[in-house]
Amino acid sequence: TQNGRELLSKNTIPETLQYLTLGDGTGRLLGVQTFSTSGIYVKSPGVTKIIVEAVGGGGASGNLSATDSGNAGISSVGSPGAYAKSFYYQDIPATVNITIGGGGVAGTGPSGSGGDGGDTSFGSLIITPGGKGSTQAQNVPPFSGGSASEPSVPAGSGILFSSISRSPSCAALGLGTDQAVGLESTISTPLGVYGKGGVGKFNPASSPAANGNNGSQGYIVIWEYQ
Repeated sequence: TQNGRELLSKNTIPETLQYLTLGDGTGRLLGVQTFSTSGIYVKSPGVTKIIVEAVGGGGASGNLSATDSGNAGISSVGSPGAYAKSFYYQDIPATVNITIGGGGVAGTGPSGSGGDGGDTSFGSLIITPGGKGSTQAQNVPPFSGGSASEPSVPAGSGILFSSISRSPSCAALGLGTDQAVGLESTISTPLGVYGKGGVGKFNPASSPAANGNNGSQGYIVIWEYQ
């Protein structure tokens, strides 16, 4: 029919809603854009408000030195990247440069500690710092240690909510294999697996040096509203 052809001729969601006499409402979700790699956000037609969620890359766990017959070594999980949720409704740029922070790389920090995660940014509107890498601890069990500090607080404008966390310490209970606890205690971010710190590492007695584990990359989600 003619009406059907006219409806099919609409190229955007706002045009379709306007044709269906639904276009006078505001606040509708028009679309969602996600970024797992750096790129450019292009604002969709009809968008007047956006909510942006961002998380920095997670920190890595530290490398472990070789152990002798009387000691063991541990490094805890890396800290998760900082998270922020922001709301913008005035002067939203048509395009915004996006940087996604990479996960921290094991052993790239001072003295073999885990590397820090990279910062994630939505232009200059949001910057979410990467998580911190953890350090190693080596001693005669039982002992604990090797934690990582929390990342810096997110910066920017329009921030509704933000969070930062530090990794918990882990512990070596004995010299043998499977004598450590807390190595898997990674902290999930509000964006799930993105921004998590690298899993911890344990070296039992008489073990060669070992690398830690990398953190996971950052992420951005953009919710677009009419």
